Amino acid sequence: MAKVIRSADIATKNWTERAGTASGFYGSQVQGAAWATYAGSDKAEANYATATTAAIQAKSRAAAVNKVGDTAWKAGVSSVGVSRYSAGVTASAPKMNSAMGKLIPAIDTLRKGLGARGVRGSPDNIKRMNDFVTGLSKQRGTFKARGVSRA
Repeated sequence: MAKVIRSADIATKNWTERAGTASGFYGSQVQGAAWATYAGSDKAEANYATATTAAIQAKSRAAAVNKVGDTAWKAGVSSVGVSRYSAGVTASAPKMNSAMGKLIPAIDTLRKGLGARGVRGSPDNIKRMNDFVTGLSKQRGTFKARGVSRA
């Protein structure tokens, strides 16, 4: 007996209806997984470098961007992203607070250590700006909210 091929509509309906019951399973599988050891290995890094180089040589990113254009991502933002934006911001508030708790004091410390302001357009002001940017640049990477969970 020949196997019946489902239509795209039936396949999509089955997928969406079953996703709700699969979410608990998905969550438990994520909690039971440990990927960092493998993802951080020398072999994984070599695979990443090889694949990235191949993608660059094939100009895969540009081809995909040109194929999709602006319509698809704008439609995704309109249909899904807008409604999830606020919840994502709320969930990320602890990370934002942690990062800002490091960044704002660093900015204040740098600001207090700058030379005096000069008249508009003066070399003194350009030096102040360069000193400020250089000071923040030296601290790059220290403002991340590592180890802080989302809400």
